[in-house]
Amino acid sequence: MGLPPPSCPGPAQGSLLRRTSPASDTAKPRLSCLTIDPNSPHVPSPFPLVTRETLKELDLEAILRNPQLRHDLLFDPGLQFRPTSGRRKRELYDSYWRAVLRELETGCTCVSFNLEGGPHERVCICNGLPLPPSSPHWLVWIHAQDVVTMRMPSRIRPLLQELLEVIISVIQPSLHSAPQSGLDASSSIATHVRQHPSQIESLRQVFDLDLIEQELQHRVFDPSGLFRVIGDLLKCHCAPMRDRAVESMVAAAQSCAPGAGGGKADAVKAIRMCFEVLELMKLDIANHQLQALRPFLVHTSASYELKAFQENQGSGELSISHTRRWLQDAHRVLGSLQSPLIYQETRARMNYRSLRCRGDQIHLAALRALTDLVFVPPIPIVSSPTSEPSATPTLLSHASDIMPSYPETLYLDHSRLHVLSKDAADLTALYMLLMLYRQLVHSDSGIGSKNYAAKMDDAELVKIKREIWDIGPHRMGYCFSREWHERGKPSQSVISSAEADDQDSQWVKWHSCMRDVILQIAMRATAARNPSSPPTSPDEHMLRLAECWADSNMKPGSPLSVLLRDRVRNAVMDVVITQARLPSQRSTTTLPQKPSEGLPDSVFAGAGLEPLATEIRHLGERLAKLAVIHLNTYLPLYEQEGFLDSSL
Repeated sequence: MGLPPPSCPGPAQGSLLRRTSPASDTAKPRLSCLTIDPNSPHVPSPFPLVTRETLKELDLEAILRNPQLRHDLLFDPGLQFRPTSGRRKRELYDSYWRAVLRELETGCTCVSFNLEGGPHERVCICNGLPLPPSSPHWLVWIHAQDVVTMRMPSRIRPLLQELLEVIISVIQPSLHSAPQSGLDASSSIATHVRQHPSQIESLRQVFDLDLIEQELQHRVFDPSGLFRVIGDLLKCHCAPMRDRAVESMVAAAQSCAPGAGGGKADAVKAIRMCFEVLELMKLDIANHQLQALRPFLVHTSASYELKAFQENQGSGELSISHTRRWLQDAHRVLGSLQSPLIYQETRARMNYRSLRCRGDQIHLAALRALTDLVFVPPIPIVSSPTSEPSATPTLLSHASDIMPSYPETLYLDHSRLHVLSKDAADLTALYMLLMLYRQLVHSDSGIGSKNYAAKMDDAELVKIKREIWDIGPHRMGYCFSREWHERGKPSQSVISSAEADDQDSQWVKWHSCMRDVILQIAMRATAARNPSSPPTSPDEHMLRLAECWADSNMKPGSPLSVLLRDRVRNAVMDVVITQARLPSQRSTTTLPQKPSEGLPDSVFAGAGLEPLATEIRHLGERLAKLAVIHLNTYLPLYEQEGFLDSSL
């Protein structure tokens, strides 16, 4: 295999080079608007996509300094690093490796655009322009046929250089790379440390980049020997389950040996497989470190998170104005209630004004505030309501993109709150649909329907609930999204025009599925009113009534939706208080042995919530877990003198 040498000497770098005379006056406006972006997705990356920099987030220091990771461990004890995947990543990878193969086969590093910056069939200019020396330099040629070609620097040497450095970084001895088994672990670590310098020296000897480039130019480079050394080295450091991948990599390189019949495509395949194995090895090491450090990370998570938050608050990077207002609002709401809060098992002690322990008041106010935040989420301003937060945000970078109405102390829980809010909206919508069924059965009822109504039990409603889940849209409560107006049109002040098109299609899909649900409810209600002769189709008048009811009530801010949402919220709040007990109760009351215990079914009686008991408990338990973890961290901050105005 080899790399054809560049032909036709010329300038080493430049910006706009023209084959012909300067463009005419009529063409100048078109050229003046031309923008060439070497970072465009249409331009293959000049460097491999797995590098030392991309793997740094898996280093031990990065793990210890990652507040999001430490926080997520509290919710998911089995949390592990996994390879990132997706269509976008595959496209970038494939584009890069195609460019590497084309350069090995033809020496061409060109990429072409039209004058609008869009992709165009490649027009090679390798015979007219020299190869740029290195990134970030590149050469551009504007053709008479309105095609712009950019000649990129060679990718071969940066690829080999990065491969060498990634190998060295992955096989670097680590305190947590060996099994933790006493003397055996110490002996294994000492052996790795002792062997590492000689292994690196041997690797650099066979990884002579200047020699490899000369052999490529003369078409005599044989990668089989190099990858045999790499394979032996990786097997000394990788987990046994990676041995087969290493052997496949070596086999692909062996096919490029003289007389073996392989070609440049096999060599590129071997290099690509090597990067994939190295990425997996780095993930294995990081997961082993995470497993070994898990008890320490969990034990110190609260103190670390609070300390990091206070340090950034003190430096002016973070404010707590939204947190103060959020907690103060809940404090005032609870204090303004005329009747005492009556929750199961805690009746007398749940009168908010009579709580003598300030910690209990703040604790209860935080539980109420979190529950309200889930059921009435803030309108997103910076972030799209459909976008997911970064998987591993740092404290400062994530704080700069905080949603203005979200409390600052919840910056690590945006994704969880978003999911809980969607589930709360779905639960509210489901409650409303069950209420619609009850009303259709009972409305204008004769003697027969009254008899049936008396016999209506939870089993029947649970059956209808399952039918609604099966027929309904994926997001039952999509109609309550705060970014929508009453008619279902997206608010342009909240979302961009590009997002509006996507959300219009989501709204159409939701509306269509909901019409199917309404039809099923009307059909079941018609059958319930005529049990002796079940109809084959719903009553037309009842169907129109149900559709009008849905259009009038299943939208943000409708009086009925607010009333029923608050009923669901109060039931969820009961679960949250039962699971996340007040500080003064923890020493005197035994916690439920199972999540479902501790809250009797009588909590749901009288409001028609009995069929939704399972969903309410599940939502409440998840919210309670978030609340307990949050208060374990930030309750000392909330209890500071002056943080919360105690006057009511």
